[in-house]
Amino acid sequence: MTFHNHHSKSPVVAKRAAHLPVRLWWGAVVAYFLLLSYLLLTPHPLWFMGTAGEAAEETVDSTLADYAQHALAYAVLGALITLATVGKSFRFRCCWLTAAAAHGVLCEVLQHFIPHRHFGAHDALANAVGVVGGWAIAMLLCRLPVVRAMTMSVSAPDPDIVGN
Repeated sequence: MTFHNHHSKSPVVAKRAAHLPVRLWWGAVVAYFLLLSYLLLTPHPLWFMGTAGEAAEETVDSTLADYAQHALAYAVLGALITLATVGKSFRFRCCWLTAAAAHGVLCEVLQHFIPHRHFGAHDALANAVGVVGGWAIAMLLCRLPVVRAMTMSVSAPDPDIVGN
């Protein structure tokens, strides 16, 4: 008679569990990417606030606060991509970060064709700078043991984060 330890995980279950944090990070990237796309490509992203939303959009437009909002929004995307690509090659991470910056620029170009929106070169630049800033902040945060534990899976430690 053979006894099986029901408390141990099978190799397949262990492998799936190890990749769970990666899947969660990529899920966050996709959800946030869709939210940014909506906010940047709708005529009135703050429609639910009524006239107060329109007034807020007009007040902030082309001010330092506007550029800070763009940079912060894309910094979050850059950080999420960085956390989702822990353990992957530097080239893989750079491709995704470049795609995020290109998304920011493309959304600004597309705003030229959307009613009540306009293209802003400074906004596009703020989006790209935000991606780089988010990457830098995430790389620093990944050095913290708490964040490292949330991002690491069974794969080898990320050489860009953990020094030799």
